[in-house]
Amino acid sequence: MAVASSSTLQLNGPPARHDHERFLGSVHLQDEDIIAINRPLLDAFLGIYKPSASKNQYGVTITWLTEACSLRKASPALQVALYALASNRVGFANGDAKLCERSRQYYGKALRLLNGLLGSPDSIFDDQALAAVRCLMIYELFESTAKSVHAWGSHQNGLVRLVQQRGSKGFANHFAKSLLMDTRGVSMIASIQRCIRSPLGNSEWCLSTPAENLLDVEHKIYDLAFELAATYELDDSACSSGQRDAARNTSTISQLHSIASSLDELLQVLLQFKPAVPLHDLTEWWDLESAVYFANILTLIMDTSSTIREIYNRNTEIGKDTPSILPVVENYDIEKEHKTAERIISALAYTTGDLMGLYGAQKSLFALRMTLQHLPRQGPLYEHASEMYDSLLSKQGLRHTLDLNKEWGVLTPGIGE
Repeated sequence: MAVASSSTLQLNGPPARHDHERFLGSVHLQDEDIIAINRPLLDAFLGIYKPSASKNQYGVTITWLTEACSLRKASPALQVALYALASNRVGFANGDAKLCERSRQYYGKALRLLNGLLGSPDSIFDDQALAAVRCLMIYELFESTAKSVHAWGSHQNGLVRLVQQRGSKGFANHFAKSLLMDTRGVSMIASIQRCIRSPLGNSEWCLSTPAENLLDVEHKIYDLAFELAATYELDDSACSSGQRDAARNTSTISQLHSIASSLDELLQVLLQFKPAVPLHDLTEWWDLESAVYFANILTLIMDTSSTIREIYNRNTEIGKDTPSILPVVENYDIEKEHKTAERIISALAYTTGDLMGLYGAQKSLFALRMTLQHLPRQGPLYEHASEMYDSLLSKQGLRHTLDLNKEWGVLTPGIGE
């Protein structure tokens, strides 16, 4: 297995240095004493991963990850996967190359344990096995083992298959439900970026009732994003087969407009949960999770808008038989997309702040990357977004930014070139 070299980057304001020798021990995690010795490592990791800003320490990823770190008798696969992730991030934060190197050993051990575990039919009902795979995905975001997006994608595909095999009714407890929502989130990112449908976008996984709380809003975001990705896939397939007639393109624009309208309605639902007394001076969102929801909804709207214009521009016959589509197309212009990008960057300036921990950086990457893809490569907004994107690597060590640059092209000068 190829492994990335030790990072030499430093976090701004790292936590107090811990004696890494306390964390290093046998990876044969059968002994209660070993788990106790490594407990400070998990605490140190959560200290730099979770936001330090008040009223921001919630979200489905934080929910299952915190519970996993607190388990007294976690499975060996989950325990080693947690140690891999924790030792890598704590080692990075403290400039401890030895601890980062140990994280690679944990990673390899976790893979071997998971490969043995996932061969059993019972593994699809093992919450801790799902959590272990998800830990390795987060590890790949910060220090990729293959120096490409493929290791992250491989874990993502495996996780989706496990979830799909279990079925939507197989997630009863809070830990499992948090894992399910988190898995749908990462599957959504892959679907949108690759323009492919996901099995987790099928009706059995979707929310059939109106959003009544913020978790429902998150659920609805993923539902609509999966519908959007499926529409993209159909359009790409039609283009590949030469079916670019005006009628088909007009139908696709209508579908995309419907999704964009639903996203805008969902944004209004999100804003209904705004506290009566603002927690800070920002006007449209009030904490990390709501800011991420806000940014992701607008990112999907912006991407839909750009796609509608692209479809219209490739076929000038659109509208002759259906003139009612022309006002729809006119509603999606570059100026509006630029204003949408400004709102997204405003939210992400908060979610990537120093008080939002590694979790804030992780949750911001999708919207920031997508926004940069749509911005002209010049101007103050692009420069601001570029600085934020670069800081995900230089300050937070999010090496996935480099992997994405290799896969889909460099978006900001000086990074990954």
